[in-house]
Amino acid sequence: MARLSSISRCFWLGVFAAALGAGTAGGDALKNADGSWKYSNHLVGETSPYLLLHAHNPVEWYPWGEEALARAKAEDKPIFLSVGYSTCYWCHVMERLVFSEPEIAAQMNDSFINIKVDREERPDIDRIYMLATQLTTQHGGWPNSVFLTPDQEPFFAGTYFPPESLPGRPSFPQVLDFIRQRWQDQREQVLQIAARLTAAIRDLESGQQMTAVPPDSLLVARVLAAIQVRYDAINGGFGGAPKFPPSLRLEMLMATAERFADPQVQRIVLHSLERMAAGGIYDQIGGGFHRYATDAEWRVPHFEKMLYNQAHLARLYLRAYELTGDDRWRWVAEDVFRFVAREMTGPEGAFYSALDAETEAEEGKYYLWTARSLETRWGAR
Repeated sequence: MARLSSISRCFWLGVFAAALGAGTAGGDALKNADGSWKYSNHLVGETSPYLLLHAHNPVEWYPWGEEALARAKAEDKPIFLSVGYSTCYWCHVMERLVFSEPEIAAQMNDSFINIKVDREERPDIDRIYMLATQLTTQHGGWPNSVFLTPDQEPFFAGTYFPPESLPGRPSFPQVLDFIRQRWQDQREQVLQIAARLTAAIRDLESGQQMTAVPPDSLLVARVLAAIQVRYDAINGGFGGAPKFPPSLRLEMLMATAERFADPQVQRIVLHSLERMAAGGIYDQIGGGFHRYATDAEWRVPHFEKMLYNQAHLARLYLRAYELTGDDRWRWVAEDVFRFVAREMTGPEGAFYSALDAETEAEEGKYYLWTARSLETRWGAR
């Protein structure tokens, strides 16, 4: 298991290679000449946009429920669980390049019970099996691809798998064949791995559900020190690429700066907010923050926009304004509010949870300018 478990650490190789062919499969290939669908599965009656996206894959997808789980036990087959959400770019890529391929689907249907979950409908399932992926690969992400025993215990996990192998990363058909062989020939070893991983998840879950008690001052000091060690003094934020807005860490540091008037901690927070607002992770034209930056300098965003990022970051910029009285922080917060009101609020008054990263099967196309489009708009320079 160790050899294949390590493959997901080569995530970016798969990401960039898949992007080259992201629009080459699926779509019309799944339709008959008269425009009707060639395939339909157990997702056709669902209401989730993400599940409906897969309702006409050749994969015999089930929603999470008793029918699929009972069939796995009755047929003694492992479960392939795929978790994602409707605005996830790499979920779309895997749907087009992997799940829309009849040969791969036949391999899945023959040896596995295949279940699709929308993490926004079932955050409980998402949380449990994301822990499995994080424990086995040391990272997480979506689509989350997890193999389970018929008793729903995970024994192998990863994220995006390509249709064809890449350097250091097997293809999804290779993964399927590997799991099928281990289930047939090394069942006892697989069950032992599943039992250990399930026990580890339960330990983590029980720890998260413990009664909250106020942390002592020593623990707080240790956490603050650990956060500051990873601070990027040049670009703001913490660590390297890919770089996510560190909202919770900055909130903790902001509270420290407010309570103890600590100038060093305040500089960390304000510098991070300044670099994010000046970078490509912030939409300088349309407003709002993208989900993360693919580089350490905040220049190149992954183009999804999540509602929770807008909420966390707008609050941080408002607190920075309250702390300093500097109008630039207030302006960023107000710009985020304008963006949310304009583009993430539905006609009935509820909020949209996210905006998709892709347009016409291309990541970020809506947000990018070509040289020709710039010349058309502004004239040649």
